This record gives sequence, C-alpha cells and structure tokens, in this order.
Amino acid sequence: ENGNEILPGCAPMDETLREQGIRKLIHKNCTPEEVDQIIEMLLGYVKGNKALTDELIGSFQRMIYVEYGNEYVRKRMGEIVKSFGAELPPQRPEKFKRK
Repeated sequence: ENGNEILPGCAPMDETLREQGIRKLIHKNCTPEEVDQIIEMLLGYVKGNKALTDELIGSFQRMIYVEYGNEYVRKRMGEIVKSFGAELPPQRPEKFKRK
C-alpha cells in the first residue's frame, strides 16, 4: 500500500553470514557446486545457535522474495527454509519486481 514494500525475512547482521555466505550466493554465476558448499558451510556455522539459525532462515526468505541469486540458489534456500519448518515468502507483487 502507498507504494511501499514490506520485505519478509531479514538482512543478515552477522558478518560471517553476510560476507562468507549471502554476498556469495547473490551472484547469478554461482555454480550449483559452489551453492551447495556455501550452504553447507552456513548450516555448520549456525548449528546449535538459534539466533544465528533464525537470521540465516530470515536471510534466505528475503533473498527468495527479492529473487536474488540464480534459480538453483533460490531452490536450495527454499528447501532449507522448509526443512526448518519456516514458511516460504509470498510471491513478490509485480509492481515491485525488477524489470
């Protein structure tokens, strides 16, 4: 409403999540092998830490919503989000999609 978009999820605040994970995953040329390696590293990093896990899942939700990364990245992130019992974000309204 009023031309403002409310983004689901969150931007990563943790430096490791942001710099060693999310910033690498947003590149469209990230190969499936690289994606799987990065995601496994991130899952190992957050394991046992609820706050970091929530931040990772929120970051994945936001990336899926704004369609960052390539299709494989978004598919894998969606699988991880669902595996933690979280919901996938809604479809982004057309008026906010990149042209």
